[in-house]
Amino acid sequence: VKTGPATAVVGVAYDYTITVANTGTADATTDATVTDTVPAGLTINTAGPGCTIVGQLVTCTIAAADLQTSDAAVVLTMNVTPTASAASSVTNTATVSGGGDPDCVVGCDSPPVETTINAPN
Repeated sequence: VKTGPATAVVGVAYDYTITVANTGTADATTDATVTDTVPAGLTINTAGPGCTIVGQLVTCTIAAADLQTSDAAVVLTMNVTPTASAASSVTNTATVSGGGDPDCVVGCDSPPVETTINAPN
């Protein structure tokens, strides 16, 4: 699940939160990978532990041990700042793959988060 604000202001940082949960009936058997291509016009300031930032791509690795039980969850926080070149509305989605979930072999997408970007006052 990915969350973020409904509105943001150019030059004011905000957070996206990605929660990866083991909602299945079995323990995770392999590491899970979260990928998130952040829309152009958003500067990525920080990403969660285990994450790398290359251009607009954030990739995070979550150890299988952190998702062992069927009720385990890991929360990642990514901080971004909209620039003047940001579109008036940005849509962002995260994808999770791995973890041993047969339903997410090629990736499970979060629902999209749409944020309206407003000019500063």
